[in-house]
Amino acid sequence: MAHMTADGLKERITKIAQVVTASIVIPLAWIEGTLRWLIGSASGVLVLSLSAYFYLRRTSLSRPLMPSQLLAWFAAQRYEIKLGILGALLTVVGFAIAFWTASTTWRRQKELELRIEGHKAILTRFQRALRLLNSLDSYLHVLINALRTLTPQMPEAEKALHIAFSNSQAMEFSKSRQQLYAAMLDVYELHSEYAVIFANVIAVPTDLRKAAAAIEAAQRQLASVVPPTADPHAPQFVQTFLSRCNLQILEAAHAECGRAREVASGIFGRASGVLIHAIVKPNFWALVNITRMGRIVGRITLLGRMRSRGERP
Repeated sequence: MAHMTADGLKERITKIAQVVTASIVIPLAWIEGTLRWLIGSASGVLVLSLSAYFYLRRTSLSRPLMPSQLLAWFAAQRYEIKLGILGALLTVVGFAIAFWTASTTWRRQKELELRIEGHKAILTRFQRALRLLNSLDSYLHVLINALRTLTPQMPEAEKALHIAFSNSQAMEFSKSRQQLYAAMLDVYELHSEYAVIFANVIAVPTDLRKAAAAIEAAQRQLASVVPPTADPHAPQFVQTFLSRCNLQILEAAHAECGRAREVASGIFGRASGVLIHAIVKPNFWALVNITRMGRIVGRITLLGRMRSRGERP
């Protein structure tokens, strides 16, 4: 009963959080973003000024001057007043342009620094996960090949030689599998650490989710693998080892690792490349290389879409 109550409470809290996010947090984010644009950008200030101008002309008793009326008023002023107005106007406009240019350059520089940092984080974390996945896949590849080479006519000593390496690597397989789970936690943290940068760049969050989902699919298959091991000094070493092997599960995990490596390596590379696209602009040779890689890129994109839909390539 207590367990059911805890689950019900957790579900209730989740629903409340979803309602609060949908009804309060998201509208506030839109309001804040709009205000930042209206006050903190030149285009926003222009829109705000024009809106205030036309609103006052329609509603206020003291209507603002039209551009032609303003020019006529300026022309009617004395020479000294004209010089003062023009000097003040040039000072204000010059200061505004200098301030806007400096602040825009600073923000752009910080954004590029964060993009480079996010690019490095994506490469480092996904490469670590893929190295571990490749290590696990190599173990499965060696083990499957060893099992396939065994024949009933083969002497026991020769069979023992074929499976000795896989038997010695069983603990390493379990350790690497555990390390892969830890590496994927670092991958998941990318979304929270660089959420602001990823949200402002097209396709990056989606690509990272697809790449992580591909590795997760391999993890689910690897979780069902029990690495066979036996005492190599025991008389029934070969029989004990083979009795603990399930070739069907091993082959399924091996195939899933291959698919995950192909999908994840291409898609996370695309995401990291998009992040630094604003820094390194493509030139003629980039277009040539992209054309040469067209088939590979197309296959990776297709595999990523099929993976996100839960289909098999």
